[in-house]
Amino acid sequence: MMQAGELDMAMELVDQHLAANTDDPFAHHLKGLILHRLERYAEAVTLFARSIELGDPQPAWYINLGISQRSDGDCGAALASFNTALEHDPENQPAHFQLALTYCDIAENHREHGDLEKAKATYETALHHDSSCEEAHEGLSKRIDGMS
Repeated sequence: MMQAGELDMAMELVDQHLAANTDDPFAHHLKGLILHRLERYAEAVTLFARSIELGDPQPAWYINLGISQRSDGDCGAALASFNTALEHDPENQPAHFQLALTYCDIAENHREHGDLEKAKATYETALHHDSSCEEAHEGLSKRIDGMS
């Protein structure tokens, strides 16, 4: 895991690259990843959105955008981003997993039973697409069960 000083150095290098290559979608995405790690979620959202606008986005780009949106408190936008990732790749297990996490967040914050049901269904879909990740999802399973 990178330390804060290493993240600052990485940010400087990306900023230097972006100064000369303002329309590089990969550099914008990389800067978004760094900003997210620095817990500067709103700025990360802006950079991820710019990378998507400039490039030929992969589902992971929408997933990263959604994770930063959720971290910034915008679960509605995060749901839209994860669903867009799934439009590009309906079997994308990380997108299903992040979607389930977001429904859990909404259910916990608003005590909406419908969102809990959506979380359960999305979680089951994620496992269907990649059952080998079952251990990684144990926490989500416990979280869903704890809300039931």
